Amino acid sequence: MRSPSKPRDPITLLELSGRAIAFAIASPNSSNDGEVEHARLSRISQQHAEIDWEIAPLSAPDPPHSNPKQLLQCRSASQKCYPLRKRSAFPSRWILLSNARSRPTARWIALAFLHVARAPTQRSHHNSTQTVLGMDFLDRSFTQLKTRKWLFQVLEFFFLAVVFGLSYTQDPIYSSAGNQHTKFLHGLANAGRGFLSQDWFASTTDPLPVFSFLVQITYSIHVEYLFYFYYFLLFGAYAWSIVGIVSSFYDVRKNLLRYLLFLILLIAIHTVHIKFFDVDTGKFLHQGVAKQSILMDVFQPACFGAFILMSVYLFLIERRFLAILALGLASNLHPAYIPSMGALVSIYIFLDLRDGRSAKKLLSMGVFALILVMPVVIHMGLSLIQPSIAVLQDSALDIIVNERIPHHADASIWATKPDFPLQLALVIGAAIALKRSKLRAIVAGSLAFAVCLTLLQIVSNSSFLALVAPWRISVFLVPLSSCVLLVKLESALFEIVDVSSATKYRFFLRSCVAILTLLVIYNSVAQVLVFLERDNAIPLLNYINQTKESGSIYLVPPDTKKLQKFRLYTGAPIFVNRKTHPYRDAEVIEWDKRLGLAEAFYNVNRTGDRDRCDVLNRIVEEYGVSHVVVQKDRQAPCAELKSIYSDRKYLLYEVVQ
Repeated sequence: MRSPSKPRDPITLLELSGRAIAFAIASPNSSNDGEVEHARLSRISQQHAEIDWEIAPLSAPDPPHSNPKQLLQCRSASQKCYPLRKRSAFPSRWILLSNARSRPTARWIALAFLHVARAPTQRSHHNSTQTVLGMDFLDRSFTQLKTRKWLFQVLEFFFLAVVFGLSYTQDPIYSSAGNQHTKFLHGLANAGRGFLSQDWFASTTDPLPVFSFLVQITYSIHVEYLFYFYYFLLFGAYAWSIVGIVSSFYDVRKNLLRYLLFLILLIAIHTVHIKFFDVDTGKFLHQGVAKQSILMDVFQPACFGAFILMSVYLFLIERRFLAILALGLASNLHPAYIPSMGALVSIYIFLDLRDGRSAKKLLSMGVFALILVMPVVIHMGLSLIQPSIAVLQDSALDIIVNERIPHHADASIWATKPDFPLQLALVIGAAIALKRSKLRAIVAGSLAFAVCLTLLQIVSNSSFLALVAPWRISVFLVPLSSCVLLVKLESALFEIVDVSSATKYRFFLRSCVAILTLLVIYNSVAQVLVFLERDNAIPLLNYINQTKESGSIYLVPPDTKKLQKFRLYTGAPIFVNRKTHPYRDAEVIEWDKRLGLAEAFYNVNRTGDRDRCDVLNRIVEEYGVSHVVVQKDRQAPCAELKSIYSDRKYLLYEVVQ
């Protein structure tokens, strides 16, 4: 029996679990194999300088303590082996594992508990009376987990994916009024959702073949909830990359308090909306200029811009080819990121050239980047950019740039918004605050690239360059710069506030845990409410979803935001809407023609009833429209229409031939 005179720390929950599993896997009788295995585990424990635990057989007496530094000794196969206590500021603890046999199950379980149960050798914030389930345990576990680099990186990624994903509210698939209804349509049509394959837009050239293939495969396996899972992974990539980037110059992971405080600030600039002078902090601190952003309300190709941030992080940790691969993924899934890829690859090569990296390796980086981006460049060149008819290209570009997306493509519009100078100041301030470093070169170089091409577009008034939108580089520069300045703010706070004492440290740690928990809970509740929300178009869409037939084409108001989800929600084809447009020149001209006819029919103030009916007859004869949706306050008294559905907001007519 153990001597009662020796003090012993309270047995923790982890130790009790270790005992229970040890009893379950061990033989009731000791064996030579068990002794040898126990000695091997003990030697492993001695290889880790931070271990403050000891291993002993359950039936073993107390080991001799005459010399605290003596080595583990096994004089014979039958003698008990004792790992001696590591000299430390804290009392040693015992995790009592039985004499595990040599079979793999026992060996690996014993090893697992040996590694999990390690305690830090020095922590100024703790004492020997700490408990497992308090703040000290969280901080100690965080510190110990950092020593297992790969395990920490994986767990951190999924932790950030869940916490950030729950905090950043997203809309239900097929139900929002965002770009999802343009970006998903080709993939869902190919996968056979409803009768979308009969929609005119589904027959146009697909500008996003890789993303459409992802949508098609996901829908084909009948697990549409994977779209939410994809977005959570991108949330994880986004937050994980930012944490890694700022850690290159400020150790955010130094302790749990620093880490949680930065995570709170990161979530706040994405989800806390404080408005002043028409500027929303929940938008301008992480969105790019011209209403462009990586993170959106729904999963779509732009969200893969998270791989651009991941590329920057991978380059900073000397993973160059993985960094270029991340850029290639972003560009293939969303070709609008090709300019960003070109800028960053050029900066990477320049920095390596400055550091004396061999020309052969630099050339291989450039060739690798070219190989990755070449397929999408060829597709864009042959299918979209090359004019079908030479005279149509300028007209098509003018329609897209000046009529469809001027808020994205016209610098005279987005550069006059109040958030633009603030965002520009953020990026410049971050470049100054970073001082001399690779990250500063990346930020400053990307900014210079965007500014030069933007000025070139303004001077040349090039519609093509406006469509390329080189200022989209801001979608990763702005959130990165905001986080750089937030880290500088956090560093200044820790210089002002003294958290060296255990009491203050625990107080601030508890406060951060509470704030983070409240943020996640609040935004999660908001997420649930978004999913439960039903707008006044849902009854109509549900009716059409249940009654649609092959060959039916619906004429819907082209500018009604709540009906932008018509196609994906119902699976029924429509005549046209303003939100969803093609890119190939001849198809753009046809889209514009259809849009003009739809506007002529629905514009009651400009067109009389007789003219509206004439326009409707033309649409029916040329395009085979079978159903017409109108708002109740804008009824269409045409003889060809028969009312088949009515609710508080909308009427649905069937065209009678």
